[in-house]
Order: sequence, then structure tokens, then C-alpha cells
Amino acid sequence: MSTHARFPLVILGLGRMGTLALKVARRLGAEVRLMAAVDPDRAARQQAAPLLGDAEVWLTACLDEALALISERQPGCPVMVYDAAPPSVRPKNIQKLREKLPPGSVILAEKPLALSLAEAAAALAGPEPVLGDFLEVANPAFVAACQYLRGRPVRRLTFWRASTIGLDLLTGRVRRAGVQGGSLLDKAVHDLALIGALVGPGETEVRQAVALAWMSTPGGGLMGLDGRPLDGTWPSRPPDPDGDGGPADAAFYLELGLPRPWGTVGARVLSGWIGVTGSQPGSEILRELQGLGFQPEDVVWTRSVQAADGRQGAEEVRLAIIEAEGDVTLVVDLLRPRVWETGGADGRRPIFQVVDLDYEAMKASALEAVFRRALQTLRTGCDDPLIGREVVAWVHRVIFEARKEALRRCCMKSGGPYP
Repeated sequence: MSTHARFPLVILGLGRMGTLALKVARRLGAEVRLMAAVDPDRAARQQAAPLLGDAEVWLTACLDEALALISERQPGCPVMVYDAAPPSVRPKNIQKLREKLPPGSVILAEKPLALSLAEAAAALAGPEPVLGDFLEVANPAFVAACQYLRGRPVRRLTFWRASTIGLDLLTGRVRRAGVQGGSLLDKAVHDLALIGALVGPGETEVRQAVALAWMSTPGGGLMGLDGRPLDGTWPSRPPDPDGDGGPADAAFYLELGLPRPWGTVGARVLSGWIGVTGSQPGSEILRELQGLGFQPEDVVWTRSVQAADGRQGAEEVRLAIIEAEGDVTLVVDLLRPRVWETGGADGRRPIFQVVDLDYEAMKASALEAVFRRALQTLRTGCDDPLIGREVVAWVHRVIFEARKEALRRCCMKSGGPYP
């Protein structure tokens, strides 16, 4: 247990999440002291500088310099590190941090922890807690749904997270670290964290795993690995086993069986970068929602955003269907935080809603909540049940087992290994 009143904070990576973390750090000024922010990109450091205000923060391209500064100014004090760098470099970051951080320090890592199971396992093997930046556990709609369930055992879960915004990422019009590894590692990881929060990490069977692959054409379009345009065919080819620099999954569907003391929980997870429609699992979820009294426009959000190629709008859905003991079924909109209970004489009944949504403010609030959980681990040394080492290890085991199963299915279908 640490008795320090204020802990040094280092932020690695000044992309979207790292920049948001700079703002959140100012809210935690009584508990943390932001001492350094690290990014090898000079432009990223220059863009971040105005966000620091009057704070004395060392902006540097070198992690070693940042750690040396902290060692000089607060020798021996446990450090909190938020790693929002690309996942391809995160394992090396964690290895270096493990060598140089004082005992009792905590590493909070953006998802995914790594691009392979071996790297993720190595990152979790050391004595320092490596926590997961699972923002959705603090989503107000998810929190409200959990409170409404009051501990009722969960029987069946469906998670659907899809967007057309990812087309810009997949075709290379926009580069962002989060797309490394495809939709499975960038999107489905959130929903695995929510499943862990609802039923706990534990024994898990991957019953089905199907990937729809993508590859950008010279003209910036999308095509399958066979050279034909993507047309929503399901299944297609598997994700890139290396997770970077080649084809990856544009959409991923998996079915899980989770044996728990109250029975086996069934779970479906559908994630996609290429839009809301066009896959058999997505059509099945829409039909199920219609049976519960929902039309597509009730759950699909069209945002007025300026895309990189000039498009003005983007469709997005982030949804959960939670079926619990006692014939309780909740539909949870994680994007425009709302919760409905369905069934009974009243049909669907709203039980929670956030009015006048400010999406960025909601994301900042969720990141702050995760930071506070990490600080609690820093103070007490206790593993956090929602973002701690056990659930992080479980999420990554399931993710990489699902990817392995998708590869196996493709090899069986094609009669040969993935080229």
C-alpha cells in the first residue's frame, strides 16, 4: 500500500486518447502530477503543448528522458503510466517500464495490450500491475443497466459495435494506431471487457469465430484477398495473423459459451469497421431487435461528421442486449446512453437516458473513471475487478483464441494455409 498523496503521471502517445488523457490529468490534479508526455512525433508534441496550460510538463520524444526526470524529482515514488502509444510498440514500452519504474508503479494500457497472445502474456507476466483502459465499463448506460439488474444472473448476451467511419482507416485515407489488428482487437475488445464485468472472467468456449477480411486497392477501394470487391460475403478470409501491415478483419463475429455457477451463458459479439449492414449476423441482430419493438433508426446513429474523403455522414451502432433471470431483457445503447426494458404489456420501457449528449465529454468522463480505478490499485496494490490483470488476461486470451479459430476455419475451407 502506497502512502504518497500525489503520484507522478507519464503519458505515452499523444494521439486521440493520449491527448484526451492530458485533459483528464488536469481534473486529477490533487491526486496525480503530470510530469511528462512522450511521443516521437514532433507535430504531435507541438499540438499537445497548448493543452498543458501553466503546468510544467516535459514533452519529449524519449521515454528514457521522461523516466530519468521523474527519478530525479520524485525518487522512489511509485509512478502511474498511461500507455496510449500504438499497440505495435506497447510490448517494448512495457518491457522498458518494467526495468526502470520504481516498485509499486502501475501501467494503464490502451487496448489492445499487444498484437499477439505471446506479447500480451509477456506484458502481464511482471510484478507491476498492467491494467486495461476499458472505458465502456464506465459508460453511463452500462452502469445504469448493471444497477437495474441488481445482481440477477445473466443468461444471454449480444454485443454489436459497428461503424462506417472505419472505411477511412481501412483504406489508408486516415492513419490511426487503433486500427492495428482490425475490428477484433480495436472494437470487440471493449465488449469482451463488458462481458467480463457482467459474468466475470473464467472458463470460456469459443464456439464460432468468423472474420471478413479487407485489403485496400490502389484506388483506395476495398477488396477481398481474392481480388474481388467486398460485397458483404460472409464468411470471407481470416484476419492478418501479424496484426499490422497487411489485411486484417474488417468485421468479426464470435459466439461464446461461458460456464458459470448459475449455468452456461451464451454470448454473441459482432464488430465491424465497414458499416452496419451487409453481414448475416448483423441482419439477425436487427431482426431480433425488431421482434423487441425496435426499428433500425432507433439504434443506429447517423452522425454529421466530415470524413477524410469528403463524406458528410457516418452510421454507427454500439449496442448490447442483456437477457437475465426473471425474463428481464435490457437493450442498452452505449453510443447515445439509453437503456430500455422490453417485454410485458408495455412493450419497451425506457429506464435510463442521458439528455443533451456531449460524446467527447462522455468519453473524457469514462477515462477519468478508469484513471481513478488505476489510482486505487496504485494506492492499495489490489487487482481491480473491471480493469485489472485478471480480466485483461482473460480478454486477450479470448480475443486471440477467436482469431486462431477464424484462421483454422479458413484453412479448412481453402485446403491450405493462409497466404
